[in-house]
Amino acid sequence: MNAISVTLMTFFCCVIGYALGGLLERALPESELSDRSRDVLKDATGMIATLAALVLGLLVTSAKATFDKSADRVSESGAKVIEIDRMLRHFGPEGQSAREHIRRYTLLLVDRLERGQRHPGGQEVPETERAVLVDDIMARPIRALEAKSDELKELKADVLEAVKSLASSRWQMIEESYNPLPKPFLILMFFWLGVLFLGFGIVAPVKPTVVVAMMLCALSVAGAVYLIMEMNRPLSGALRIPSMPLRLALDIMDNPT
Repeated sequence: MNAISVTLMTFFCCVIGYALGGLLERALPESELSDRSRDVLKDATGMIATLAALVLGLLVTSAKATFDKSADRVSESGAKVIEIDRMLRHFGPEGQSAREHIRRYTLLLVDRLERGQRHPGGQEVPETERAVLVDDIMARPIRALEAKSDELKELKADVLEAVKSLASSRWQMIEESYNPLPKPFLILMFFWLGVLFLGFGIVAPVKPTVVVAMMLCALSVAGAVYLIMEMNRPLSGALRIPSMPLRLALDIMDNPT
């Protein structure tokens, strides 16, 4: 389920629960809605509200940690790209081709972050296929370099090690970027929110100010769910990781000094 679908379902669960609560309040006899009954209902509603708030807060924290971890890996990748480019400069003209491939690799990463999972033609590209492609683009010309001295041989080994580390970081970022919420949890969350707003509908008076306040509450809860869903997909959601560290790396690589 995508973020928009889950967000809309969250909002409608809240609204439908509130509407059913209002209808139930009118249908119940007065004896069922005594002051004592309303106090118990308010306590039960408060307990569910606390539970829902705690779970949503933990999910926001977890999603933010996933997003920040992926952003840190992008920054690390930018630093490693600069390091690889600097080492390849020691190979002189022979290393120019490898440097161009590293630059192309960086451009592909920037394009991946800025466009999401779709290329300019609009078709979706499998993540693993894309990753294997860019890894091959980066590593092949470096392996083909001829190291004519012991110093260059050692430097080539360092470059290949850095390339291996860069590819490993990319694969880890791909693995960490897919962190969907389990469907049973989503169903349970919809149930909690529906029951919560059902309780609100029973105890709250039917007045325009109260109705508007409940709609704003429903929008706020749906917005929190949308934020969780998007931050759990830092490579393809609306809240994607910024590509600025890699663009900065490109600027440094283009600097001849």
